[in-house]
Order: sequence, then C-alpha cells, then structure tokens
Amino acid sequence: MSSDKVTIVCADDDPITLQQLQTRLTQEGFEVLTCASTSATLECIWGRLPDLLIVDPMMGRMAGYELCRKLRTHPETECVPIILHTRGDLPEDKSLYNCVCAKPADGSALLLAIRMLLMARP
Repeated sequence: MSSDKVTIVCADDDPITLQQLQTRLTQEGFEVLTCASTSATLECIWGRLPDLLIVDPMMGRMAGYELCRKLRTHPETECVPIILHTRGDLPEDKSLYNCVCAKPADGSALLLAIRMLLMARP
C-alpha cells in the first residue's frame, strides 16, 4: 500500500452501510477503515490520523454527533473534513461537519463531496 493513498474512516453502526462504503471507496483507490462505534472510531483515528471521515451522526443514539464534537475540539483533528452520512435531521451547529450526504448514498454525489473536500484541505 502506497503512503500517498488517501485514508478515509467510515463510522456507522450498520454493517451493510459500512460494507457498501468500503467496497465503493476502495474501488476508487482510497484506503478505507471502517468502525462500528464511536469508541472504535476514536481508537482508529488516534492510531492513524485520516484524511477524511464519513460519520453516521445517529450512530449509537446520536453518539455520532458527540464524536464530531470531540474531533472538532481536538487540535489534531479539528480540520479533518467530516461528511455526515444520514437519513435524519442535522444538528444546528454546522461547525461539526463540512458536508452532508443522504443515506442511502448516491455513489457519485458522495465521491464528488469527498474529492471537493480533499481538494480544499489546507
């Protein structure tokens, strides 16, 4: 695996969604790490800082929102782009995320959002 590969962490408590994201994004050449809980996501992120996160905000009864809050308040992760991947309502605090993609994901819309966010990184 090359060191210049973009790493995306996908956090969702639905195994089917995680499998679909992993399959699609891997086909596009991304390195994809999947996590089924907020604690697993935090452990994964601290082990290796990703280039981008795709988070289900309703994971674990809204724990996905708390995950985003933690990431936005930590100096190492405050600028990592976050895509909310959701069927539900969005938080009022738009600083928690960069973009929203509705579930089920339109693959081309999700890829476009990923590419736009990666290009806009500092």
